[in-house]
Amino acid sequence: MRKHLLALAAILLICGLGAAPDSSAVKDLFNGKDLTGWEGDPDVWSVQDGVITGHTTAEKPVKHNTFLIWTGGTVGDFELHAMFKITGGYSGIQYRSKDLGDH
Repeated sequence: MRKHLLALAAILLICGLGAAPDSSAVKDLFNGKDLTGWEGDPDVWSVQDGVITGHTTAEKPVKHNTFLIWTGGTVGDFELHAMFKITGGYSGIQYRSKDLGDH
């Protein structure tokens, strides 16, 4: 019995690894040019050199947390690929959060 369970587990693992995602269902949320489909404070969020950028200064700090929110619909399962650099502060990524207003 144990051999059969191990064989079944191996088959399921191989089948799962061989299944490719449906590329027609893949949707990029960022076009690399502008913030189309996104909502956020334009004094904080912009696109520079094809990268989403959040920027504050000592002269113009944010008064509270501010977020850039994708408004293009509801997503199912997804992969998040991100690289970020933080200089002199803190940041993070939230997903499947609710917009409580004012970004």
